[in-house]
Amino acid sequence: MSDLKKYIGERKKRDKKFAEGFDEGYEQFKVGVMLRQARELLLNAQILLR
Repeated sequence: MSDLKKYIGERKKRDKKFAEGFDEGYEQFKVGVMLRQARELLLNAQILLR
């Protein structure tokens, strides 16, 4: 387990407010990253096809 994952787990245990929205917020963040990567891929594909 990475140090970051350990820290997040420990922080969730001691900080209820942090734990409340962390998982949902992290999932939204990951979706946002995937959308950005997809847009960049499509843009690069369009540039290559010109």
